[in-house]
Order: sequence, then C-alpha cells, then structure tokens
Amino acid sequence: MSRAAETREHDAAVAAMREARARPSVLKIELATLRSAVPDNVVFAFEGDDDKIIYRQWVQRVRPDLNYVSFPCRGKGPLLELRASLQRDKTGLSNGVFFFVDRDFDDLRGQADGDDVFITDTYSVENYLVDPSVISATLEIEFHCHDAPALRQQLIDQFQETYASFLSQTEEVNRRLFKARRAGIDVKPLPKSISKLAKVGVRTVEKGTSEPDAIVVYEREPSPLSFEGLDDQFNALDGRFRYRGKFALLFMEKWLRELAAEAGSDTRGCFANLKSKSSVRVAELTLNGFSSRSPLPTGFKEFIDATSPLSTDRSAAA
Repeated sequence: MSRAAETREHDAAVAAMREARARPSVLKIELATLRSAVPDNVVFAFEGDDDKIIYRQWVQRVRPDLNYVSFPCRGKGPLLELRASLQRDKTGLSNGVFFFVDRDFDDLRGQADGDDVFITDTYSVENYLVDPSVISATLEIEFHCHDAPALRQQLIDQFQETYASFLSQTEEVNRRLFKARRAGIDVKPLPKSISKLAKVGVRTVEKGTSEPDAIVVYEREPSPLSFEGLDDQFNALDGRFRYRGKFALLFMEKWLRELAAEAGSDTRGCFANLKSKSSVRVAELTLNGFSSRSPLPTGFKEFIDATSPLSTDRSAAA
C-alpha cells in the first residue's frame, strides 16, 4: 500500500472513531454517567472545548455563585442530536440540562427554540471576543499602554480599519460557507490557521494563500436551484457579527502578535514614546483573557439567571 493510501486509510479511521464518539447514544450514556456523579448540579452542554472556556468566564461574571458541570459534545450536530434524543427521553435525564449553541449560518437546524437552549445572536461565541473593548483592555494591560490613552485609541481605530479590510478579504469565503449551510451541503474541514485566509499585518490585509473555493470545499456539487435567493440574504448580513467567528478570532490573534512584534522591534514602532519599556505579555493573550473582557451576548444573563441547582423534589418529580 502506498504512503498516500495509508494516510487516507488512517484519516478515514480517525474520522470514523470521532463520529462514533459523537453519536447521540454515546453522548447520552456519558451524560447519564455524569449526572449520577453530580446529581444536584445543572449541566451545561457546549459544542466544544473552546465554548467551555469562554462560557465559564461569562457565567462567572453574571452568576459567580452558580455551580454547574460542563459537558462538551464534540460539535454542533452531536449537541443538537443529543438535545432531540433527550426531548424523547422519559427517564428525566433531560432535567437540569441546558444547551449552548452558536447561531452560525444554520441556527438550530430546524429544531424548535426553548427554555433549555441559548443561541448566540452573532455567528458564534468568538465574534464577541473580537471587539474594541477587548482590544482596549489588552492594550492597557498586556501592552502596558495604561498611561497612554491617545495611543490606545489610535491603535483601536487601526484595529477597526484593518478588521474591516479582513472582512472584505474573506467575504467570498463566508459567502460560500453561508450557501453551503443554507443548502444543507457538507463542507470539508475549514482551515485553522490564518495564512490560507489572508496575510495580516497591523495596518494591511492582503490575499491569503488559497482561493475561496479551496478553503470552503463542498462535499457534493450543488443543484442549479440550491443557492437561489441566497446571495441577497448573505448581502444583508453585518460581517462583524455574522461572518464566521473562528476566522475573526484568528485575525485578532494574528493582529495582536504582529503588534507585539512591532513593540519588540529595535525602533518599537508606534510604541517608541511609550514610557513603559516592559515586554508585551504575549502568553497572556488567551481565550480566558479575551472572554473576561468581552461584551456579553444579548439575553445571556437572563438565561443564566433562570437556571438553578437541582433540588431533590425537582429530580424526583422528573
């Protein structure tokens, strides 16, 4: 067997294992096991591990007294399948389980809204992190611009301008993804690095290494009528909030790294007149840090306030 064939076989086997682990029946067993270990705490089901980190910060900000258990579901599809399975369940396993879903381009994929599910009003949780308030706090703390408000504002304005260029550069990538999601067409894994999407500098954004059709690759060819009317729907979206959040976060992280490189250069660039000569704390630029400073999603506090630890009576009644 050739090396390429071995690689394809290995990738297929890994994909099959991941799919098996994410089946609703497997997740349901894992949830039942978790519930038996912590019967009195609510369970917050998330799409993945990044969501678990971000939501932990947000919950701490609005309900530091709330004890809950995180339950990542290895994707949006498995999470929604688990929710549907629990809605059919008669054992009471769904009692005290709440779901947190990214709106994406496909909302709840046909499921009905309900008191058990919180859905972002942006594309995903990452969109909330890519915000001027996060940049401002990061410049103040990690970049040591605490006594330079004029410089902070200058750099916030520059971030906004460069981000607008990035959104323009990735418009067609988001368009292809939007059409695929709305038409029910699966796509191959999306890039996890910024280079294919764009070349990002502090003040400029240039074309990335890949074309949109090589970034968002359809698993099957769309029918002639699959995308009818979708361009008008996509054009009505505000890219800051409704384009793919993981792409936006990749941009912000790269922009901050480029800015840190400028601060660490011999001339120090725009930081030349800054009083502090301390190094930028690049290691502190994390999901935890960003989400501790980000705006909260609309309706999030109200949703969290409506949850409470399970009582013996509620559990028995279920």
